Amino acid sequence: MATCRCPGSAAAGLDPVARAGYRVEDWTWVYETYGVKQAQEWLGHSDPATTLRHYVRLTTAARAKAVAGLDEVTRAALEGAERRAVEDAGPAFDNVVELASRRL
Repeated sequence: MATCRCPGSAAAGLDPVARAGYRVEDWTWVYETYGVKQAQEWLGHSDPATTLRHYVRLTTAARAKAVAGLDEVTRAALEGAERRAVEDAGPAFDNVVELASRRL
């Protein structure tokens, strides 16, 4: 079996390993710890998509973090929509300028 000869293996503190599965796990850890740009640099890739496609696997923890972030964005959007719905359900304004100023 071939060993990992990625240019950044030593810089990342990773030992070359004989199994590709370990290499993916190691680079997934680098990605989660340092980010895609650092993993890309250490692997010597010109495109971060190459790093993500071949060396990074989405872990359960990363999925949970992404879902939590989406939950917060969704919650904020729903709260804003509910607040606008309550404002719109309020008394009608006869003055168009006053109505427009509410949206600013």
